[in-house]
Amino acid sequence: MTKVQKVIIIVYLVLLVLACVYVPWRVRYPTINSKATISLGYAPLWSPPTDLEYSRLSKFSTIDYGKIALELIIITAIFGVLFVLTLGPKKD
Repeated sequence: MTKVQKVIIIVYLVLLVLACVYVPWRVRYPTINSKATISLGYAPLWSPPTDLEYSRLSKFSTIDYGKIALELIIITAIFGVLFVLTLGPKKD
């Protein structure tokens, strides 16, 4: 494994950890049978964001798992391509 590949793997792992610790939050709009959600932005996993506009709703906020999954897939795809591009021909 080359030095460039090691750097790519380390950066990839750091971004994965950040994506799992600093997560997107959302809250469902407070009406009966409403499917609408409000994005509250990103905040640490252990501390939901406090938005002044939606401060009364932020205690009902949940983590947006769909957005996290999409981020993880995109990060993996980008760094997978970068890793494959650094592969060279095998030396005999």
